[in-house]
Amino acid sequence: MRKRTLFKILCVLLLVAGSCGEPAREEVVSWEEDLALGHRYGLNADGEVIERHSIGPDGESTADAYGIWITRYRLDDAGNVIEEAWFGEDDSPVQDNFGVASVRMEYDEQGRRTYVGFYGPDGELIGPDRAAFHRYEYQDEDNAVVWSTYDSNGDLFASDGCIAIHRTVYDVDDNDIEHAYYGEDGEPTTDARGAHIVQLAYDEHGYPIEMKFLDASRQPAPDNAGITIYRWEFDDLGNAIWKGFFDGNGNPACGSDSAYSWEIEWDDQSRRLEERRYDESGNLSPDRDGMAIQRWEYLDDENITIASFFDENDEPVTDWEGAYAWRILSGESGLELEKTALDPDGLPMVTPRGFTTMVYRRNEAGILTGFIYLDMDGNEIEE
Repeated sequence: MRKRTLFKILCVLLLVAGSCGEPAREEVVSWEEDLALGHRYGLNADGEVIERHSIGPDGESTADAYGIWITRYRLDDAGNVIEEAWFGEDDSPVQDNFGVASVRMEYDEQGRRTYVGFYGPDGELIGPDRAAFHRYEYQDEDNAVVWSTYDSNGDLFASDGCIAIHRTVYDVDDNDIEHAYYGEDGEPTTDARGAHIVQLAYDEHGYPIEMKFLDASRQPAPDNAGITIYRWEFDDLGNAIWKGFFDGNGNPACGSDSAYSWEIEWDDQSRRLEERRYDESGNLSPDRDGMAIQRWEYLDDENITIASFFDENDEPVTDWEGAYAWRILSGESGLELEKTALDPDGLPMVTPRGFTTMVYRRNEAGILTGFIYLDMDGNEIEE
């Protein structure tokens, strides 16, 4: 985790999604290639990226996980991206699941984004039953940003049914330290966890070490699991090595996973090696399946990960599917392809549901759509 919380990361993802219609296109004068990232970049006369092509390991053009072959950018005089466009192999616009084929941005004199609009392939704002654009107001005296969402008619719109306006406060290091939520009527509302205000604290490295939920009166507002405060500790690589749950008075609380705290170990590549669950007294605490410890082993030469499960006495136990461990095969991109149930001796086994291997079904974007179940002999079975 970095300085920004998941909320801010999600906000950034919203701002860069989409494509634009037919802007006046600048001329590409030179190209740069990064095979590791799978991109070929087209630069304008000022050395700014105005095109990005997806390429395979052989350097040939291809589609990325979202079906995008070419991304084009239009810039203003200050170098800010004011339009972003996604195109397919035939140079036609690519839309996302919401029909967005264009994103257009506006900025203030300080280069801060003030408008983000989502447009369809016809060049019109999407809608009217969805978020069509955002506007941003900067309250410099509080180092805060107010982010409001509107539909295509210009009315405040709560895409999640609750929140139409976000107010985020930042500290001097640009960490978001408070979020407050308001509905379409401008009145305080709550997020999915039941909080009107979410406060965050950070360590000297910028990692979030505490998250607290409050109501409109700034009183503790426990989430659906009864937790008001989440706390974390991090190693030097930014991996969370401990997380704990607390009530509004700072007393240990039980999370939805029946644990009061977790400890996590990582390897030097920031891959999980072991997770341990603890109760209020600091003793290993099994979940409803009897699991208190989970371990991972990585067979890098084969793109295989072994995930195994143990009780508080370090004895093998099964997960909810009845497997003592899973042998997980991944592709070169890191996406899981299939996993095979293993017994305590590490040999393939038949689960209570009658299958041994689950093969992942994915669409062209790599999104999981279902599973194919195989028996011990590799034959497909019906669910």
